[in-house]
Amino acid sequence: MGLAETLRAAEMVKWARVPEKALAWAEQCAPVALDARVLAERFPRQLVTVRVWPESRQAEVYVTKQADVASWQRETDAWPYLVKVSAEPPPPMDASNPPVTAASRSHEAMMAAGQPPYSPWLRNILRWTGFASDAPGSIPFWPSPVAAMLATGLLGGGLGYGAGVLGSFLAPAHWDRKRMRRNWGLLGALAGITPGAIWAIHNLSHGKSILDGFPLNTPPVGAPGGPPEVQMQEKPLDLHTKKGMSLLDGLEKQAVLNDLEESYWWTGASRPRINVPEFQRTVWRDPFVAGPLSPQEQALATGLVGSAAALAGGSQPAKTITPVDIAKVTAGMGTGYLSGLLAGKVIGALTGMPEKDQDMFKQTGMWAGALSKILPIAFGQPA
Repeated sequence: MGLAETLRAAEMVKWARVPEKALAWAEQCAPVALDARVLAERFPRQLVTVRVWPESRQAEVYVTKQADVASWQRETDAWPYLVKVSAEPPPPMDASNPPVTAASRSHEAMMAAGQPPYSPWLRNILRWTGFASDAPGSIPFWPSPVAAMLATGLLGGGLGYGAGVLGSFLAPAHWDRKRMRRNWGLLGALAGITPGAIWAIHNLSHGKSILDGFPLNTPPVGAPGGPPEVQMQEKPLDLHTKKGMSLLDGLEKQAVLNDLEESYWWTGASRPRINVPEFQRTVWRDPFVAGPLSPQEQALATGLVGSAAALAGGSQPAKTITPVDIAKVTAGMGTGYLSGLLAGKVIGALTGMPEKDQDMFKQTGMWAGALSKILPIAFGQPA
């Protein structure tokens, strides 16, 4: 065996150990993630992110500028890591020595931070007009577009009729005062149902019922039953068991492989293009995709596509890639060219379908399910 073959074999062995090392790091970072979650609950809205280097047993904790850095430093001194706490923004990651993100505040929590709460009188108005989920009592389908249209329609009609009564005293004697009061009442009712009607149209456009409180029935970030303010690693990824629906369920494996063999030599015009920034945003920030996926699956998916982008772009990561680029990465990892080509083809199908179809696949869980199903194949594990 020549020098080139020896170096190639060593590189393939190194890449083949990547999934195993990633899972081991996730296992090692789990206690730190739990400790960070506890601290984030004690000091709400202060944590930004926690980065860990398991091999050197070092960690960096980044908090907001309003946080008490000294208190965070005292609490983290008990961790079995050398911890540095900083109120500065996290610097770009060093590609030569990348850390593991053990915990971080969610994007939704970042966006919601600092927003003032409703005033009490406005909250009461929203409660009784069907636009808030904390009242009234246990009335079914409240809040909902129908409840909002009913409440605000009656309110608007009453106000409009009252305005018509007052206006009728000022109207000329030859005007029909009864008709004026009625018309003003109808106009008030029409204006009152408009917000609820817009809400109903929003529900219908997202496949929801007009009796559904979507999106106002979703608890806020950090509230009981709502999405957590801090995302953390809870357990290592099990590549042998998967939940959720998948585009690959029911497909004959040999038929898929035959199809891929015919697609080996794609021309530039027929290759499905994968928008890398859009894919990364979807996996981390889209609630219908990020919710069903675990942090480990998110990291594996974005790491695979990011590696393909770096390989395709050379000195600067490419903005768009093809399944062939992903196949080159998996071939270098030692998990096989075909497995990467299959993963790239599924990712290309998910990102390349029309936006309306993507929304439907995301909301039903099929988008996240397909991605979750294909990741073990790309990393050389049984699906």
